[in-house]
Amino acid sequence: MNTSIPEVRQEIKSKDEVAVSDAPCIDSVSPHDLPKFPKEAYIGVLAEFAELYSRHYESPKAFFYVDAITVVGSAISGLVTADFPELDPYTRLHVLKIGPSGTSKKSTSNRIARKFVTKAIVSDAEAIWGKDADGEGLKIISGAGSGEGVALALTQHKRVLLYFNEFDRFLKKASPDASILAPIITELFDDTEYSNILREHSIELEGAHLGFASNMPLEQFESSDGVNKLRDIGMWNRLLLVVGDRTQKCSTIVPPDDAAIKRVLDKLAVLFSRLVGKPRVLPLTDEAKQLWGTLEEVTGTDENATRLDAIGMRLLAILAFTSGKSEIDVEIVRAVFAFLRYQRKLRELFRPPEGETPAAKMEEKIIAQLRRREGCLKDRDLQRLVNAHRAGLKVYKDALGVLRDDSQIAHDDGKKQWCLKSA
Repeated sequence: MNTSIPEVRQEIKSKDEVAVSDAPCIDSVSPHDLPKFPKEAYIGVLAEFAELYSRHYESPKAFFYVDAITVVGSAISGLVTADFPELDPYTRLHVLKIGPSGTSKKSTSNRIARKFVTKAIVSDAEAIWGKDADGEGLKIISGAGSGEGVALALTQHKRVLLYFNEFDRFLKKASPDASILAPIITELFDDTEYSNILREHSIELEGAHLGFASNMPLEQFESSDGVNKLRDIGMWNRLLLVVGDRTQKCSTIVPPDDAAIKRVLDKLAVLFSRLVGKPRVLPLTDEAKQLWGTLEEVTGTDENATRLDAIGMRLLAILAFTSGKSEIDVEIVRAVFAFLRYQRKLRELFRPPEGETPAAKMEEKIIAQLRRREGCLKDRDLQRLVNAHRAGLKVYKDALGVLRDDSQIAHDDGKKQWCLKSA
């Protein structure tokens, strides 16, 4: 490894400094009004990576950034942690990217991020991770047919990133009552140990670091069917969510300049090379501790805040590491707070309905969809988004009647749409 490479710069370089883009891409405006990923969350060498590649491909910049963070977090889990004694905030993450089918290019960003990060790891893998590194230091498996398969991978490799290109594929494997695929993933979010003792065979894992990443079409996520499934299998508040769509159309793909790629790649490789030796615990500066103490003001304390503190502690370590810092300072905390505000907003907009009866659930779905769409939706679109035919048109119409009688919504006969009364 070339250790003479300059230290990683903390700030994100401008577009001209990273590379001169000659990609044949033109600006594109998404028809979907999606929450914007916060600029304040972009920091360190992975922000440079995301900036570089997002100008040459149609995948959103946020997708490149979060995909790279996911791979790095899995790779350094157990080696780099934020200094929260006894809490063990390991850095592996469970991530779900959401974007419109066909235009958001969710798979593209994942493929490029995986290749980029693992290339930075490979030279020092055995020195850092030991002989189980298998030349990479991280085992990425594209799907699994069962929880037993995941367990087998974790007995052979301490750090595994389980990736499903389509979340539906995961659900089909995880939904049977006898499957342990969903339980093993949800339990290994918080822990590094898992056991399932049976008469015929037993699974016992120790020191297992499992990351999870997948993609879901925006259409499914917005339908409420998707988030209900996430809640049912216990993943809703364990996932780091990111939504996005393309901001440009590229008629031909022209990859970034080789020199620009090498410059960013070498910076990341240097950071990995510093892990040779022993695990690193990153302390918080006094100012960072004081700022982190205001976490509840950022996340709140209701159900939308569940596990955001755990996700935040993981991000603190990842972003400090990828920024080349030996401690967590105020800059890192502010970037993580931006991440968490974004997470809370997505949870508020897309949270599963909590009503106990079909009618109550339908009322929640209607209000939620109108809020996401600036207050108004045509009746046919509203029916589709709340899955009115599945619940029954009578349930749907009764819910509309209740909400109208309560003066929460009103119908615009001229435009044939339903609107929130406050819109």
